[in-house]
Amino acid sequence: MTHECQYCQKGTFVNISFEWYIFVCPNCAKYSINTSSKKAETAHVYDNLRQNTPIRKGKLGLFVGNQVMLEKVAYYVVGVIQKRQAENYKWMEYILRDAEGEYRFLSESEGHWILLEELDSYQDILEASKGKIDIEAVTDYETFYSFEPVMLQGFFDFDPFVSGTLTEKAKPPYLYSKETYAFRGKDADQYFLGEHFNAQHIKKSLPGTLLPVKHGVGIVQPFLLNVRQMGIVFLTVAVLLFGLNFWYYNNEPKIEKIYSSQIPFGKGTDVSSPSFQLSGRTGTLQFDFYSPVDNNWASCDIALVNEGNGDQKYFSKDIEYYHGYDGGESWIEGSTSARAYVCGVTPGKYHLEFSVSHDASSSLISSSIDPITGASIVSDPSNSSYVNVDVVWRKPSIWNLNFVVIGLLIILIVTYFFNRVFENSRRANFE
Repeated sequence: MTHECQYCQKGTFVNISFEWYIFVCPNCAKYSINTSSKKAETAHVYDNLRQNTPIRKGKLGLFVGNQVMLEKVAYYVVGVIQKRQAENYKWMEYILRDAEGEYRFLSESEGHWILLEELDSYQDILEASKGKIDIEAVTDYETFYSFEPVMLQGFFDFDPFVSGTLTEKAKPPYLYSKETYAFRGKDADQYFLGEHFNAQHIKKSLPGTLLPVKHGVGIVQPFLLNVRQMGIVFLTVAVLLFGLNFWYYNNEPKIEKIYSSQIPFGKGTDVSSPSFQLSGRTGTLQFDFYSPVDNNWASCDIALVNEGNGDQKYFSKDIEYYHGYDGGESWIEGSTSARAYVCGVTPGKYHLEFSVSHDASSSLISSSIDPITGASIVSDPSNSSYVNVDVVWRKPSIWNLNFVVIGLLIILIVTYFFNRVFENSRRANFE
């Protein structure tokens, strides 16, 4: 359908045909009335309002004739209204119509979009809003204000020049809206149920279209995550993890001693442990080393051999202990004991191979004087003649699970904090 403006002779095209009542030219902003419409007799009431519809060109957004795909149905922009609240807050409304005569409405404010559907009565909207928003309950996001149209474009089958009042209740991502118009002494109510709309759908329908940039938080813009559902999921996961942990490990010993030996130093000192069986779940081997080194060091090389597949894991551990006096002050470095872990050890049959060594060249006995007592302190590096090794098998316990649950709790708390910041920004915009 193409309509030529009687004032500027500019044609406006929409890819559907329908009966309209008032046309406002997008080019010159002048309006005309369809004299064949049954509403034509009320035309005189608009004569003093024409100057309030300025020309709108080159702005971001949708234009009359644009096609938008909603749920695989082609809708066409047939009318555009810019409305203004008394405090000079403005927003855009786009009237969409499909080939079957069904209407949808897109509302845009500061880059945030809402898709609305009009319902015939209050009972209809109560029914349609079940499970989405409780219209009769008081919410944190509820407002009432007056508005007036300040810009019009396109085709209208209603009175687009009339001012009115607007009642809104929001429960993101849903919105309840009631517009009330006073015309000829009678109030006429229109009911709408809206939902947050992703502007990407518009960009898919109209590639290259420039849309307004988002500012702040929209009235019904949902948070990235549903914190309540996230908390329920995390709680469920924690309960399941605790239950599984109890089921698998409650009746099993958490620490099992595998091997203990005193390995002497000497040429070619290599020691192999007896074979041992590790059962249950994947766990950790803990190695505790001790050597009475004194101003000397000792080293132990270990190989963990899986007798089932021949895999070997190698590592070494050094023990160093030095002490003395320097400038009248005592000093100590190192320790006569050490600890090491081999993680991710799977169940199976294993044995250990050890090779120990120390600094045999440190054979001179050294002495120093304690500056406090005056006693002689003698150190003999050669008296460290062995390395003692204790090996235990540590199975997974509830403590490992606690770290996972604490991590989930931290994520939930951080998410809740950002959600509160998000909601506070929404409340500031809504007010």
